[in-house]
Amino acid sequence: MTDNLFLDEIRGKAAKLSLNKQRQLLTLIKSWLNSDDRMHQRRGVSIPVRIVKEDRFFNERIENISKGGAFVCTSRPPRLSADHEILLIFNLAMEPEPLKVKARITRVSETGIAVQFNETDPRLSDSIEKEMQNKTA
Repeated sequence: MTDNLFLDEIRGKAAKLSLNKQRQLLTLIKSWLNSDDRMHQRRGVSIPVRIVKEDRFFNERIENISKGGAFVCTSRPPRLSADHEILLIFNLAMEPEPLKVKARITRVSETGIAVQFNETDPRLSDSIEKEMQNKTA
């Protein structure tokens, strides 16, 4: 199959998706294109997290984290969409009190959500830096 035929097939299949699915596909493609250009180093972790969205709560687990965001594994298909604002509440080893971090969902997959930190707890950046140093030590 030539490159043009392959791209035509992708366009045809994408055109049949709902507008919401098309947005999710575009977000996914953008994340693939930017995956090698991350602003902050990510570190694999396993941190319990509470996701708060309006009056709903989800107890999940952070799979990887950086100063700019995280990937949160979900135990069931997420009922959240890209661009939703959420609150994450979690503990890092170096902090006695939980961190409360506002975040925007940038990508939704079957296994979880990628988030970009927005308004953050002032301790977040330093705590993540310490967490990463601990993991490499």
